[in-house]
Amino acid sequence: MGSARSVGLNPPCRPSLSPGCRRAARLGSCPGPSLALALRVGIRSACPSAPPSPRRSRPGARLGRSASAPPEPPGRPCGRIAAATGSFRGAAALCHRGAVTERSWLPSDAKTVIRTLVAIPGALPVFALSLLLGLGYSFVLPFISLFGTKEVGMTPLGFGAFMTASSISSIVLSTWLSRWSDTVLSRRTVLLVGGFSGALGYLGYALTRDVWLLSICSIVFLGLSAVTFGQLFALARDTLEAGGVTASKIPLYMNIVRLFFALAWTVGPALGALLVARSFTLSFLTASGILATFTLLVLLFVPSTPPSEHSRKAASEMPLRVAFQNPVLLAHFLAFALFFACSTMGMMNLPLLLLHELRGSATQIGVAYSVAPVFELPFMVYMGVLATRVRHERLVLFAMLLATVYYAGLAFTQLPIHVYVLQIASAVIVAVMSGVAISFFQTFLPNQAGSATNLYSTASRVGSTLGYLSFGALAGGLGHRAVFLVSAAITLVCAAIVHGFRHGASSANAI
Repeated sequence: MGSARSVGLNPPCRPSLSPGCRRAARLGSCPGPSLALALRVGIRSACPSAPPSPRRSRPGARLGRSASAPPEPPGRPCGRIAAATGSFRGAAALCHRGAVTERSWLPSDAKTVIRTLVAIPGALPVFALSLLLGLGYSFVLPFISLFGTKEVGMTPLGFGAFMTASSISSIVLSTWLSRWSDTVLSRRTVLLVGGFSGALGYLGYALTRDVWLLSICSIVFLGLSAVTFGQLFALARDTLEAGGVTASKIPLYMNIVRLFFALAWTVGPALGALLVARSFTLSFLTASGILATFTLLVLLFVPSTPPSEHSRKAASEMPLRVAFQNPVLLAHFLAFALFFACSTMGMMNLPLLLLHELRGSATQIGVAYSVAPVFELPFMVYMGVLATRVRHERLVLFAMLLATVYYAGLAFTQLPIHVYVLQIASAVIVAVMSGVAISFFQTFLPNQAGSATNLYSTASRVGSTLGYLSFGALAGGLGHRAVFLVSAAITLVCAAIVHGFRHGASSANAI
């Protein structure tokens, strides 16, 4: 961004900036409104002819924010700098680069976050629910392919068909329940249905090895349980909004909810590996107990609030058939579906690669699935901050290209330690594709975050279905390394689609 001279200030009228702000300005990291206020104050004190600022901050007010009025909307400081300095071109350059815009709120320390969370009614139970749901999934999902092929005796193709049927059921039932949660049922009711169904489904997995009975458990009970993840995050947003959290601060706390889910995955797969080493029955009984505890917490701590009139109206405004008439949206939907297909194939294929190709153990599978969540925690925070300054489509494109490298690396890995190292790249990919990607989709449907997020979830489920079906054919016919080679090629195609159909989606402060 340069120093104050770069915005067209003549030497006799140079603002008196603090050393810290001058240093930040040279590095291009000075927050937009802070720089704008510093320029206005400096111009007023060093150049009497400059027009006075219409709003004066009281002494002690935080830099960049008026003590008596809310922050200025993006773009307004640029006009004032141009008027005061006679350099519209310099101010316009700052606006173009996203330097002078409304300052994103970030807490100065952890105490601010903790105080806010404690003050919001119902927030702490939401974080506990996120942790429990993550534990329940992380105990069994990394080992589901081993359960189907080793414990039950399915062929790779048969297991792929089994998971495909489960995924199709999840798409239909979760879409139906999600719409009801916006129009008829409370989120509490839907979460109770999802949590209880998941507990029953995993209990069935623990007690039977008959393929047809397992199919009923998977299609009916786990299909109903698929709604739980999305409804938990919808409940989190409702809780934050009801607690008075402003729209600019909600993404930070939503990321914290997601961090609790990721935190569960740092220990869940390793603990799940210990349980699987004893028996799959013990593993699924534990997962069933965790989801039963989840259901009990929902029953005790989540209030029953009917859908609002605004929610009912929004649910009927954007049917999928209308959204898909946008060719750019359709192209991105297909790219994301293909990406999630690769993600699903990778999740099922990695345990089998470690066991059959690398001669690993169940414990090493647990370690491999625990490495990525450890790095996901800081990467999610960093990517969330980065998304305020970089176009979302650039981050998504980067994640897809990194996925190409990741899958290619897994195809040629020779030792389990190589898999552990590559899981760091997986953490970066997940940090973008499970967080920033949702905001990226929401730019297609402004003011309709619910519909946009549902499109993202639908792309994930469609991709999972494709992945389950493709995995059986690829692994059975070409081998486990070939699955990762095909995934690398597909993610490269996904990146090409995102680049070719880019629509300029960006954050408010994008560059």
